[in-house]
Amino acid sequence: MWYDPETGAVRAKKRAVYRNIEISVEMLLHIFYSHMRSDRTPFASSRTEYARQLLETKHIEHVVGRQLGTKMARKIEEQDKLLKRYEHKSGDLKKLETVEKVLEEHGIYTWSGDDLAERLNEALSRSYPKALDKIADNLRDCMKRLDRICKVNHPEESKNE
Repeated sequence: MWYDPETGAVRAKKRAVYRNIEISVEMLLHIFYSHMRSDRTPFASSRTEYARQLLETKHIEHVVGRQLGTKMARKIEEQDKLLKRYEHKSGDLKKLETVEKVLEEHGIYTWSGDDLAERLNEALSRSYPKALDKIADNLRDCMKRLDRICKVNHPEESKNE
């Protein structure tokens, strides 16, 4: 290495021979600790500047922490309210499922249209089950068929009537 006093530059005239040297942890720690000074403050030119930066940072961190903590507390409170509401609705859902089974037993299918309230009102206002209407209609149809069969097989009896 050569030093040029006129320019103040250091330059290599001949490169050093490469040697593969293993550096121990103790050596690295020694180098690290020997370059640290107890009177130096990180990222500041003096202790006063360092203290000022520390106080400003602490104040900012305190304000941000309070705002964040308040916001998080509000968010947690909202989530708790939603959870309680969903837990309450869960019980309502179980009740609705039992009502749905009863409605299906009585021929009222809950998911088959928007007129559920009308059909439910009609079913509850009847004095007898709707199924009896279907049975009566089926019996009337059967009687008509029997009459037709009788007319085809015994045409003379139908003339006397």
